[in-house]
This record gives sequence, structure tokens and C-alpha cells, in this order.
Amino acid sequence: MVGMHSEVGNFRKSNQDYIGFFQCNDGGVYVIADGMGGYAGGEVASKIAVETALSAFKEVNTADVDDEFIRGVVDSCNEAIIEMGKIDQSLQGMGTTLTLCFINKNKGIVANIGDSCCYILSKDVFYKLTKDHSLVQVFVDSGNLTEEEAKKHPNKNIITRSLGTTEKVESDIYFIDVDKNDKIMLCTDGLSNHIDNDVMREVLLKLDTIEAVKELVDLSKKNGSKDNISVMVFKGECQDDR
Repeated sequence: MVGMHSEVGNFRKSNQDYIGFFQCNDGGVYVIADGMGGYAGGEVASKIAVETALSAFKEVNTADVDDEFIRGVVDSCNEAIIEMGKIDQSLQGMGTTLTLCFINKNKGIVANIGDSCCYILSKDVFYKLTKDHSLVQVFVDSGNLTEEEAKKHPNKNIITRSLGTTEKVESDIYFIDVDKNDKIMLCTDGLSNHIDNDVMREVLLKLDTIEAVKELVDLSKKNGSKDNISVMVFKGECQDDR
């Protein structure tokens, strides 16, 4: 079962996040994006990214999907956003993060650009798989900030890599082994910046996917998130929930 939710949150006037998934016999693809570029631009960029990615997976045999295919999908998302900016001058400069997780049986591939995140709960061990492309992540890597301090830093929203803002983009690729009992979570920073990792772990341990998503969104809002909030939680294998 897939739990997913995307909303405007406590303060924003529009939702620039976009999420979606597509499941097949042996697995599926799950995508989340956090747009930027003004009132309209962010909404358009994130939607283009997610829908372009899902369309590509609907046209391919899952057995043919590898990291090179996924890199090509990300490139296509980037090109589609840039092309739309050329068609509509008001959308020039729009961009988006993108985090994509492809599952095929007990194997997974995750691609990431920006600061939307992929977390994994496996055998009670909870960890963040992806590394943010952000200014505060540079500070963390240099030892000047801890991960928890980074969540509260005033420049935490400055990202160093995104789709739609440059002609060429490089995504980070991660390979994972997946058990059917594992839970995988994708979320935008409107959620991850406002909930401690230990709390996320406890929620995912005690609740199923749909209930966990509701609890996480509620906690993020109670903790003062001022951003859009999007989260998706799913099990390691698709079974009878298609």
C-alpha cells in the first residue's frame, strides 16, 4: 500500500510540490519534486518533472531499467522544463528538485537532485539515503554544522543543484537492496526540516503507510513548517495494492 499526501501547508498560498507513482507487476517508480521560480513557475516545473519521469517508465520494460536509463529520464525532465521556459517567457528560470525511486523485485535505484529526500526503514534501522545538494549540506560536510543544526539554519533553503536551471544536470544515483517489509519514504524539505529523524523512525515503525503519512504531515505542521509539505511512504515490493 502506498501512502501519499501533498499540501500547501501552514503559510504558503500555492503548492509548488508535486508527487506521483506508477506500479507494475514487479515493482514501481515513485517520484517527488519541490518546485521553485515564483507563483506559477514552481508549480509548473515540479509537475513537468514528475509527469515526464512517470511517462518514461510507462513506456519501458522494468527489466530494461538501469542507472543509465534513469539518468536519461532525469535529463529528459530537465530538457522538458527548459523547453517550457522557452515557450512561455513568464516561466523562464523555473526549476525543481527531483527524487525518484525505482523498485524492481528486491532491488532499487534512487536518483536525487536538490534537497528532497529518500529515507529507508529496514529491520528497525532508519537512515537518510540521499545527500542534499544545498548550501547547508556543504557546511555539514565541512564539519561546521550537524545534520540537526542544518535543519534550522537560516540558509537551509538555498540549493546548489536543480532541474531546469542549467542545460546539463548530474543526478546522484544510489543502489539499494529492498526487502518486502522495508518502508521507503520520499519527502520534500517542508517535512524533513521540521521532524527529527528519531521521530520519523518511530512513526514509520508503529504505523502503516497511509497512517504514517498523515501523522508525519500533522507533526510537520504542528512543528511550524512554513513550506509546502509532501511525503510518500511505500513498502519494498508491490503486491496486491495496484
